[in-house]
Amino acid sequence: MHVGGGNTLLGFNLSLALFFCLLLTTNGCDSKSSVETSSSTATPAVVTAATPTTAVLSESSPDKNASVKPEKDACTLIEKSEIASVQGDQVQSVVPSQQVSGGLTISQCYYTVISGSKNLSVHLELMQRHASNSDKGAVREFWKERFHREKEEREEDKESGPPLEVSGVGDEAFWMGNSKVGALYALRMDKIVRISVGGPGNSADKISKAKTLAQKAFARIE
Repeated sequence: MHVGGGNTLLGFNLSLALFFCLLLTTNGCDSKSSVETSSSTATPAVVTAATPTTAVLSESSPDKNASVKPEKDACTLIEKSEIASVQGDQVQSVVPSQQVSGGLTISQCYYTVISGSKNLSVHLELMQRHASNSDKGAVREFWKERFHREKEEREEDKESGPPLEVSGVGDEAFWMGNSKVGALYALRMDKIVRISVGGPGNSADKISKAKTLAQKAFARIE
């Protein structure tokens, strides 16, 4: 009976030891599984450097505005002192404006010159191709339509008369109008300058003044 009781106790101890061994083994597996699961579900680190794909896209998609040539501002083409030299009095104000018509940008600058009762103001316009217009010949096409039409097509020019060609400024130039209302149009490469000069004087006087100012404007465009 004593031997049997010892065997029973020994068996109980072995069972207990086996139970704890299994328990430790199970906890170890669970811990390992938790580590693996945590590792597999962790949020990937954010990469701040550009990936190869991003770099390729950046190189193949340059800024569209990088190659667009900036348009000229008419008020930067003639100094106030130059207006004063031609008109004989100081410029009181300079008023810029701009409009787009037919794919062309028209930058305007109005130089106010008032001397007593005389209005000596100068109006300058710069016509150039708008940045969105892909037709590089748009300015010259306008010039051709305006000044090289057949005589029978110039119905609207009857009051002012036909264009008067003016030499010595730009690639080509014409005076349109008369001594009271007139303007000089001058073409240089792909730019057109239009200048009207206020004040007394005949057409020849105003053509001479407008021509002087147009030459200064073209010098700053180039």
